[in-house]
Amino acid sequence: MTTYKAIQRITDSDWVELERLAELLGESTPAAMVRAMARGTYVPTPKLEGSLVPSFLRAVNALVEKGSLEDAFLISEAFMKNLDVGEGAKRELRRLVGCGNAWVQIARECVNKKEAFMLKTSSNIYRCDYADFWVGEVGERRTYLRTWTETGADTSDEIKALRHNRIFGLDRNIEIEPFGCGMSRQGLDEIKARLWISTNIRYKFKTGDELIACNEEADTIDRLGAGIVIEKPVWSFFWLWQSIARYGENCVIISPAEVVELARSKVGAWNEAYTKPGENKK
Repeated sequence: MTTYKAIQRITDSDWVELERLAELLGESTPAAMVRAMARGTYVPTPKLEGSLVPSFLRAVNALVEKGSLEDAFLISEAFMKNLDVGEGAKRELRRLVGCGNAWVQIARECVNKKEAFMLKTSSNIYRCDYADFWVGEVGERRTYLRTWTETGADTSDEIKALRHNRIFGLDRNIEIEPFGCGMSRQGLDEIKARLWISTNIRYKFKTGDELIACNEEADTIDRLGAGIVIEKPVWSFFWLWQSIARYGENCVIISPAEVVELARSKVGAWNEAYTKPGENKK
């Protein structure tokens, strides 16, 4: 069961707290406890309180950060149904796994069934022929709904080939209506971007990143200095920029040209913001 695999990834310190909770509930192991609760065959009554609450929230958050959204959802739902964890903890659990809004549940069912759906916001209606739940790689690591929509976004700050990809926060006011037919697409649109990464930093490789030997941009690479080149799958320029901006000049996009130009625009805007009145721009 996926829930069993999920709890095996909980950190040792959090596992100690869950062992205490399992003992309190009269179960032999945390694994047995969580499996039974997720299946709905075991309904404990004690209150989850004290140090167990933040420990459990950290454990669920650890699953969310690893991208195990379904596992985190099953575990948190089981605890919210079967234990008195307090309203504050329930709100935090809902925020972590995005299960606070009814539309999220409908979207989750569509994703699991691979069923196309209509997504309606306060200003637009979209036909979604692919969707998944995704955890942001930086910042608060919130959960989002990513979709491929029939209508592409008309915006100058996104790569043209990726304008059918959209992302929605789970706290938004949204309506979902299943279409009753399968999704026509297998995933989001993607392009490949090449990044030069300085040997001065320790870059954390993500899924899909590939170390390559690059001859096409040799002049640029020579100018930048000692480093490596990786090819990275990109589904959104915004999220590409979020993931590499922290590295500053130690991580530079070198191709394709459209992505380089968007990056230059970002850097130019930064320069503009930090330039004093009357000061020459660098």
